[in-house]
Amino acid sequence: MCLALYVELVGVSTDKAEEIAAHCSTISDLIVRPAVSSGDQANCHFVVVEFSEGCACSMLAEHASPEAPTWSLRPDVLPKLASVLRCLLARTRSGVGLEAAWLGDDDEPTEVRVSSRDLLAVVAEGGIRTKTRYLTAT
Repeated sequence: MCLALYVELVGVSTDKAEEIAAHCSTISDLIVRPAVSSGDQANCHFVVVEFSEGCACSMLAEHASPEAPTWSLRPDVLPKLASVLRCLLARTRSGVGLEAAWLGDDDEPTEVRVSSRDLLAVVAEGGIRTKTRYLTAT
């Protein structure tokens, strides 16, 4: 199984995705790539990885467990991921969605509405919950 970190920018056209991804990658030292979405042209979708290998498994801590209630990410990755999120939040006024999930996991995540500030705190403190999709308030 591979871990994927998905971020959606609500109300930001997909024609800006490459530019946004390049900028957020540069300032965060992580790789932000536009992701293919199912026909959604009104929102930009991204995946965040550490290396060009395609998934976010390298960000997991050595002791990470797929059964844990939160994702155990390496402490050195957390500020980088928070930088990505700050960069993406600066590009939208309509909100952001964030989810970390195993690729191919068909379970429907629980949606949790939070403020941008609270979402940044969740990420910075390593508290991203499994099977959860965070949505910032507009």
